[in-house]
Amino acid sequence: MNKKTKCYAKSYDLYSGSTEFYLEVGDILFFETEDRQVRAHTENQLYTTHQRLYELEENLPIEFIRISKSCIVNVNKILALTKSLSNCLVQFQNLHKQVYASRRYYKSLQ
Repeated sequence: MNKKTKCYAKSYDLYSGSTEFYLEVGDILFFETEDRQVRAHTENQLYTTHQRLYELEENLPIEFIRISKSCIVNVNKILALTKSLSNCLVQFQNLHKQVYASRRYYKSLQ
């Protein structure tokens, strides 16, 4: 019996200006779409990628989950979740940036 196994990239090509960086996937806190660009956030830097969120979602390791139409987070980097009626605020370790998980994706985040 042949089982297909997913092959996850250990690093991703990310860009800051005209410079290309190769970052370990574990260093990335989250990916989000903003102004028609997919951005990768680390503790200290903001990068862009040429991949779309759905492409990243298919290729990222299991610790990355989609929490809204515009965001995929690294669950190992989450500091706190604050739930409200309409969504859930996600806070990260060592970062002031926050994102929201929609109700649709909240169960998978728990």
